[in-house]
Amino acid sequence: MRSAHVTPDPKQRPTGNYKGEGDFTSITALECYAVERFALVFAAFLTFLTLPLIGQDQDKVACNDIVKEVSFENSAGLAVNQLTTLRKLVIGRCYDPMSISERVYDQLRLWGYCKATVHDPDNFRVLDSNLRPSPIAVVVDFQLTASDTHGRNESAAKMN
Repeated sequence: MRSAHVTPDPKQRPTGNYKGEGDFTSITALECYAVERFALVFAAFLTFLTLPLIGQDQDKVACNDIVKEVSFENSAGLAVNQLTTLRKLVIGRCYDPMSISERVYDQLRLWGYCKATVHDPDNFRVLDSNLRPSPIAVVVDFQLTASDTHGRNESAAKMN
């Protein structure tokens, strides 16, 4: 039985210099390579796993004021249950004027008020300055156009 001596391809396996005795390929070197590769993959996995948690912490720190009360100006034409729905969209959220007006605007559009104008609530009243985040009261001003209100009333009359 003849045995053939095969020289390992240095591109396929890791090589190293051990105590100055020249290049070698061994099980130990392969094990170290596998462990290093596993550690790298595991570190990447942990990084991607913790990214959403880091974002949540930043959101909590950035929230200085939470909406606890909301009132609406020019709300004629909306039913009581619609105003309640709008309040639920705003109350309990961090104060961000642009986000508040977007939420109200999107909901009005869902109800068919396509030409509604919603203004950012730039002013607010602090309800308790001793609490952090501070509970606040905001006033959201919006206008429903006559064509939206008229169209909504006609469709409601046809349903009855």
